[in-house]
Amino acid sequence: MFNKAATDAFAKGFRIGASFDLTACYDSIDHKVLRHFLRDLGVEQEFCDAFLGWLSTWTATDRNIFHGHGIPQGPLSSGLVSETVLRHFDDHAEFKGKVQYLRYVDDIRLFARKEKELRRALIRLDQLSKDIGLFPQSGKISIHEISDITEELKSISQPSERAVDSVPVDQRKIRARILELSRRYEVKNTTRFKYVLAHAIPAATITQRLWRIYERRPEYYEALSRYLTRYSRLPRVASHRLVKEIVTQDLYQAISASFLRVARGKLHQAVVRHAKRVFKPLWKPRISNPEFTAALGRWLIAERHFTDPQLEYALRRTRTWWCRAQLFLELSPTLWPLSVLQRLVNSGIRDSVSDVAVCAAQLAGRHSIEVERPYRGINRGARRVLQEFGLIRRAAGQACGIALSFERILGVATEVNWRKMFRPHYQYAERQIIESRGYLETNASAWINSLDVFNDYLVAAIFSRDGSIGSYKLGQLGSVLSSTTSRFANKYPQTFNYVKEVHETRYKSSLSHPLVRTTGKATGRIPFYLVKRSKTWMRRAVREIAAQFSA
Repeated sequence: MFNKAATDAFAKGFRIGASFDLTACYDSIDHKVLRHFLRDLGVEQEFCDAFLGWLSTWTATDRNIFHGHGIPQGPLSSGLVSETVLRHFDDHAEFKGKVQYLRYVDDIRLFARKEKELRRALIRLDQLSKDIGLFPQSGKISIHEISDITEELKSISQPSERAVDSVPVDQRKIRARILELSRRYEVKNTTRFKYVLAHAIPAATITQRLWRIYERRPEYYEALSRYLTRYSRLPRVASHRLVKEIVTQDLYQAISASFLRVARGKLHQAVVRHAKRVFKPLWKPRISNPEFTAALGRWLIAERHFTDPQLEYALRRTRTWWCRAQLFLELSPTLWPLSVLQRLVNSGIRDSVSDVAVCAAQLAGRHSIEVERPYRGINRGARRVLQEFGLIRRAAGQACGIALSFERILGVATEVNWRKMFRPHYQYAERQIIESRGYLETNASAWINSLDVFNDYLVAAIFSRDGSIGSYKLGQLGSVLSSTTSRFANKYPQTFNYVKEVHETRYKSSLSHPLVRTTGKATGRIPFYLVKRSKTWMRRAVREIAAQFSA
């Protein structure tokens, strides 16, 4: 649509063009500006606070320095978030038909019949960018007359690339086209160059040229890496060059990580010994970039260049969970003794992070590695994988919705047999806590009200299991919360406080009553900060119940 609209504008005589690009758009979006536009769209204050808090956490460095700007690049939702701010251009770019305005994310193209009108439009866009705290790339703003709209848009589909028209692709044409697109080792058209390179079968002349281009323009490292992976085995010269670049690249570890992924299983056999000697000193998991750490760790594992203690340390102590998961993916009995793998796997399936535990469980399942007892500490996600492989016996009956809900709400597994705890009321309590879990992040008022009903079942279950605290009739929760010196309050103080706090908070909800009984004021929506507080009360209560009624 963008290309078609630009082509239509050109056909109508709008042949003076200019581009208006923003510098690091996603990285520069200010969280206060984002809050302004979210509120303008009618988004609730509590959501804005929570959402911007998450964004601030995302921007934090390893040293926990939090920023007030920037959104992630990559997730589909980021496009929607950026549009919240960038629509400011669309709403206020009023050019009254004298200028054709087109925008695709942060790429703005302008077309006009007269240069004067185009300059006015650029000034207007500059003012709008200042409104929202973004910065134009002045070096890329060039007013020029357009003679070829296809070249202006640099589209790889208009026209199709002649070097790849034949089936199979003629590699002589590919090599000639790569040479044409990179005269003097300078790439003039990045899109076409990458497109043609993607069809190239590795050859010494192309490889040498790509290294020369990379020396001048390191940003082509990804295209170079993808090309090199098409070698079944790298030649000796290319292997030496790859190892050199990995070791000497001390500014951007992402580049070294990309080259390390190429090197895994591809290096010339005569170069592997040298690579082992120079790569091992680079292993610094506490201070290195996580992507580099994962790539280097997988290479060292594949070449069996860790000692057993070093491997165990890497899988247990590497700071970033994503790295630990990646390292488990590289292990196999062909590289390490089964006794070592059994020890590592049984530690991994008990990792607190599900992704790591699941990778370890998958390794156990693929190679029939024995799972050691007790099973209680195994991560729930890993447990399901192990059950599917038949390495541990599947628990009788269906999964416990109450246990799963508490784990989802609190982030930790509970060690209570909830079926036995609730007995005849189990199915009703299970249905209630699952419904409550659904409200957790969407409706604070409904969360509190629904949780209060579940707590009624919970209190009834406790009284049913523990005759020393008296008797209780379902539906009369207020009767056991009126006294702070009752046997229930004394024996289960954390549970008593949790149930009481939720019950009293419910009175302030407009879903319960029109007025707060104690103050006479109108009820309203429960604020979301009380959700976090209620989870703290719940965590203490569940811990107390587990101490009394562990599975």
